[in-house]
Amino acid sequence: MSVFYVGEGRRTSFALFSLFVRAISLTSLLSFALLSTMGAQSDPAAGILPFSTQAGGQIDSVDVATGNVFFKIPIRSKSGTIPFNYALVSNSHAYTYVLSTPDGNETLIEVSGIGGVAGIGFQGQLSVGARLESTLAETIPCDNGTDYVYKWSIVDSTGAAHPTNAETDSQSPGCFPLPQGVVTTDGSGYTANFTGKFSANIYDKAGREVSNSSASEISDPDGNEISWSSAGNYNDTLVPSGTPYVLSVSGTNPATYAYTYTNSAGNPQTVNVQVNYSTYDVQTNFG
Repeated sequence: MSVFYVGEGRRTSFALFSLFVRAISLTSLLSFALLSTMGAQSDPAAGILPFSTQAGGQIDSVDVATGNVFFKIPIRSKSGTIPFNYALVSNSHAYTYVLSTPDGNETLIEVSGIGGVAGIGFQGQLSVGARLESTLAETIPCDNGTDYVYKWSIVDSTGAAHPTNAETDSQSPGCFPLPQGVVTTDGSGYTANFTGKFSANIYDKAGREVSNSSASEISDPDGNEISWSSAGNYNDTLVPSGTPYVLSVSGTNPATYAYTYTNSAGNPQTVNVQVNYSTYDVQTNFG
């Protein structure tokens, strides 16, 4: 994917993603489109933000203040001590930011997606998950060299970024201690304890560990957990060992994704998702 620059004599383009889904609860094919490109800086309007006003339907909602459209397509839900809710999510909002380049500042236009460098188009997400995201804040002298200072936010499963006051640096050992007891400043209730300069354990306001820097799992204070593997297999502690996974995901973009789960009759059932990509011009020098 590409980031397109805005300037004299240049044309701005976005990649338009069309996602075709046969949902687990449906026999018909759903289709709809979303603007998205690769993002190097997260959009402050993406996702479902605290205290925002949303209007929408079954799979989409519009932030009336920013115009961002948030899409959420349910793939697999299962009750449990930690509810298992897996969905395809994305955001439509276009935003700009200024990037300093050797030949002068450039204004970049991007589309939110789900945020982050890997956030192109629709992404599979657990509803209780979260991740770290950094922004380079400044450079300072440290340990007889140049040290890069990063500010951190916590991004939830909708792509919404929740700011913190946490800072880390790039030098080792560096001039900043690892932040502990970090709290988001927007009232979302996330906390974090950094385990490294670029990693942390993240907790939601219910006390669940929603991101572990050394394990692929989400857990609560009672020891219940949802875990997953690099092979795309998801499970929770209520599923006995040796039985089918709660959800298995296979396939690679833009090929067909296959989602396999056990239906109410106890039989494996597979549904497919096909992601197609087309490029459209949404703005030119002529407007």
